[in-house]
Amino acid sequence: MDNPQRVRWANVDWEQAKCIGHKNPDWFFDYEIARSGDSRDVREQRKFCSDCPINLDCLDYALRVDVRGFWGGTTREERMRIRRQTGMEYQSLTFHNISKGVVGEDGREIRKSS
Repeated sequence: MDNPQRVRWANVDWEQAKCIGHKNPDWFFDYEIARSGDSRDVREQRKFCSDCPINLDCLDYALRVDVRGFWGGTTREERMRIRRQTGMEYQSLTFHNISKGVVGEDGREIRKSS
């Protein structure tokens, strides 16, 4: 059975993401910037993301797959709080899970290349 959420992500035109054209893409993934919910950069990042055409899909993806950095106008810590408060399950694609052969949402085994 197809997972409708996965289909939705597959149909997202990720190339429309406003961050793709940013002069410093690392700005969204710098751990220290992304983990501080009250820093000036986070406010700037939120403003930058607010009118992105795929902002909601980006947030939805980041809530359902544990990713580092600033996604969909949120920090990783904010997404963790949302998951705890709502009881939302998510998939963690850590190196440990990949190397141990964890099964992904699509039923396929996730493994690192040999």
